[in-house]
Amino acid sequence: PAEFGSAYEYRLSVDGTTIGAAQTATYPQAPQVYNAGFEVWSGDTPLLPYTSDADQWWDTGNHGSANASINITTYENTSRPGSAGTTSAKLASQKASVWGIGKFAAGNIFVGKYLGTNIPNGVIGFGKPFPFTYRPKALRFWYKGTVGTVDNAGGSVSNGDADVAQVYICLCKMDGPHVVDTRYSDTFLNFAANSKTMAYCTALNGKNSKNDRTDGHIIAWGEWTNRESVAEWTAMTVDLHYNEEYEGEVPTYLLLTASASKYGDYFAGSTGSVMYLDDVELLY
Repeated sequence: PAEFGSAYEYRLSVDGTTIGAAQTATYPQAPQVYNAGFEVWSGDTPLLPYTSDADQWWDTGNHGSANASINITTYENTSRPGSAGTTSAKLASQKASVWGIGKFAAGNIFVGKYLGTNIPNGVIGFGKPFPFTYRPKALRFWYKGTVGTVDNAGGSVSNGDADVAQVYICLCKMDGPHVVDTRYSDTFLNFAANSKTMAYCTALNGKNSKNDRTDGHIIAWGEWTNRESVAEWTAMTVDLHYNEEYEGEVPTYLLLTASASKYGDYFAGSTGSVMYLDDVELLY
């Protein structure tokens, strides 16, 4: 099969006779997420995985945790073996206290934008427009990390359980991001429900943004979860599952998020959970 970014030489042959001179064609590069190796950072508190609105693909909950003078997501001057980069993302779940309110905050990073804080809750627009010129078949990323014992119960975990690290991806056909407001559990994404549609927001207005459409199609999705610590950098591959009823439809939005504590929406998880993430890549 053809390889993306490679040049090929071809000639026309009819009944064994070569016609014309050799021609060259280059197979175009398949699109990838900007800063997928987590090399670009700026700011202090909040620390941001971008430098300007123009290169803002990833975002984090640091905007909210900055109210407690901490960053839950930072970077490390280390990278997976063979990486072209020198840094990786470090997602560390913590207990943040602001105005005397102690709330668990999951280490996280996602494609989308942090929209606002209603202390101690956050409003997040998950997903960005993405040029799906080819059909991805899987997501690959490099991971190592510690999965702690839950000390902040909620969602589907109880104190004493193993925490759950998570990476999920959705390819959706919609006209805006899916907005999660942690004040309202009905806005949370739930793959267990096996939904084929995605609510989305067509007009963002900061921390009061709401989903106003529910007919966004989930063209494909994949989820990776992990309950065990992994000491060494390991490549993980998540297959994309395409919904047959939308066969032939081209997605318009990419949702991609990683969390050291899957149930962070419910302020639940372990303060001992840390995820290191590097070189996220769509496979075609």
